[in-house]
Amino acid sequence: MAINLAEAVKLKSIIMKKIQELSHSTHQLTHVIIEKGEQPTKPEYSLEMLEDELKTLRKDSRKLDALTCQY
Repeated sequence: MAINLAEAVKLKSIIMKKIQELSHSTHQLTHVIIEKGEQPTKPEYSLEMLEDELKTLRKDSRKLDALTCQY
């Protein structure tokens, strides 16, 4: 599958936005404020799942950078 440079730039923007969102989610997952007397709720994502997804997105971002530099 081939994409042009304009599509690659747009894709890079989407990937970077998703990385920022997941980084923010990681911060929210690791820092929780619980009111006295309340039970903590279990998050839907585990930290390992978020880290795996971030790792994949960062790898895709680097690969996209390398491909656009070759162009």
